[in-house]
Amino acid sequence: MCRIPATGRATLSIKHSYVRVLLNGVPVIASANWWSSDWNVQVNLEKGINQIQVQYLNGRGAQPHAPVYLFDSLGKKIANLKVPTNEDQLRFMAEEYKRKSGQNENSIRISAVPNQLAFSPTELRLKAGTRISLNFDNPDIQIHNLIIVRPGSEEIVGKLADEMAQDPDAFQRQFVPESSDIIWSTPLLNAKESFKGDFNVPSSPGKYPFICSFPGHWRVMKGTIIVYK
Repeated sequence: MCRIPATGRATLSIKHSYVRVLLNGVPVIASANWWSSDWNVQVNLEKGINQIQVQYLNGRGAQPHAPVYLFDSLGKKIANLKVPTNEDQLRFMAEEYKRKSGQNENSIRISAVPNQLAFSPTELRLKAGTRISLNFDNPDIQIHNLIIVRPGSEEIVGKLADEMAQDPDAFQRQFVPESSDIIWSTPLLNAKESFKGDFNVPSSPGKYPFICSFPGHWRVMKGTIIVYK
């Protein structure tokens, strides 16, 4: 977790061969290659709390951890950057991040990521059998929707959505195909639009994929809701 006073560009740096790094739920580094270990990627930090998640993967010669560095666009220390220095501060910032992101026991928020064909966050955990408010935001310039499907059915539903590109009424149907594998969906959202609706979390634990079913998007624009008891 880190806090900055204003939105801005930054360079995120890490040296590790087998690692996955997410910034505010969006993957920015994914490597499982021994020959690629020095990573310096340009990222956009949001005003206030930012969450950096580092997942270390098993691999030949892989170290169990590696420090993550943040620099400004000129390679200098970011002014007024604050990071937690103990467990209590980390817990406090984590709770603040959840509130900012609209994540709590009764509500979750999922957003399209501008110019990336991605969702943020890409993974959520929900308690089985509960009823929550699901908010979907589209700050991107492209059209997107959000469809939650049964475990293992994202490819089936995605291909059905691709086939709708030939249907004259596809937009009227919001590019949501007829399928019993779909358990919840939003309409298509244009740029800067939002949708809010109630979602009944399935009673059966499992990994429930969510996708954007606009033709072609579902192949990369996807995430997972982990339902637990």
